[in-house]
Amino acid sequence: MYQEYLKRSRNAPFYPVPYKTPPQANQALITGESQVGVNALPTMGVHIKSGKVRPLAVTTSRRVDWLPNVPTFEEEGIKLPLRTWFGYHYPIATPRELVQRMNMEMRRVMEHPDYRVKIMERIGLTPNLGTPEEFDGFIRNQLQQVAELVAYLGIKPE
Repeated sequence: MYQEYLKRSRNAPFYPVPYKTPPQANQALITGESQVGVNALPTMGVHIKSGKVRPLAVTTSRRVDWLPNVPTFEEEGIKLPLRTWFGYHYPIATPRELVQRMNMEMRRVMEHPDYRVKIMERIGLTPNLGTPEEFDGFIRNQLQQVAELVAYLGIKPE
């Protein structure tokens, strides 16, 4: 969806090649069979570090610590309509105090230097710490943006 969005919104001359699996598409990028792809940093990090793949931009809202010279898409003047993210959700009946406590504990863990170095940075994730209310707002915004992107791309259910 990212590539199709870039193709249409920027009139980029991408020619889509439908590989059967993501690993096949990744291998094509690594070997030079394809010239561009949108991939997850945890998947491609080892290939970026080895010099087999050169990142042009990251989809995150800020630069990635271990790729300080790689700009974000927004720095390149491209506002992507959605982001890849991970988060924690709880059943609706979960007491508010428990949600607040879990948020506090998760933030504490993610801010710990050992966790950041050994886990987050190792797999290429950048934590975006916030409150449950901020996360709820982010999710609502993402749902709206995905709906707009699907409409823009003309994707129809089959």
